[in-house]
Amino acid sequence: FSYFPTRAALVEAVIAEVEGFFLTRGRAAAAPYQTVPEQLMATLRAFADAVDTDPDYPKIWVNWSTSFYEKTWTLYQRTVDRTIQFHRELIEAGLKRGEVLENVDPQISAYKFIGAATVFVLMKMQGLDHDRIPERIVHARGSAAHGYFELTKSLKKFTTAGLLTETGVRTPVFTRFSTVAGGAGSVDP
Repeated sequence: FSYFPTRAALVEAVIAEVEGFFLTRGRAAAAPYQTVPEQLMATLRAFADAVDTDPDYPKIWVNWSTSFYEKTWTLYQRTVDRTIQFHRELIEAGLKRGEVLENVDPQISAYKFIGAATVFVLMKMQGLDHDRIPERIVHARGSAAHGYFELTKSLKKFTTAGLLTETGVRTPVFTRFSTVAGGAGSVDP
């Protein structure tokens, strides 16, 4: 249990925790690899994997990245600067070893990398991974009605659908009503 005397102290502690989490995780991910491309891919993987293993950290990162409250923004920017510095140093080391093209600006590349990593994490958080298509859930309980639909007044000025423009035509219909209610925020059937 931690006590924070002010909201500012709490925010400072949370951002420091998130910063420490990602920098520690990034350094650990990059350490076993020898080349900069491998190290950058490992840090990206570690950042993205946090969505599954420690989802609160990427959520805080993303939420704070869109916060423009002055005091919060400066703390967040400090965290970004330190993360950029870590990746810039990786890219500079790659430049010295000839693993990165000599016309690459390490600072700009580090910003682009962090921006791309953030977008990747956002996509992952939004569930844009469509590898698995959920199967249809059949609701066994419910009721149904059958009969016919007969149009008594043409709706020709609103539509060209034959069902809604031709009067006197009987169309057989069957409707099923499910007794399963949707979750919070779902539309009523």
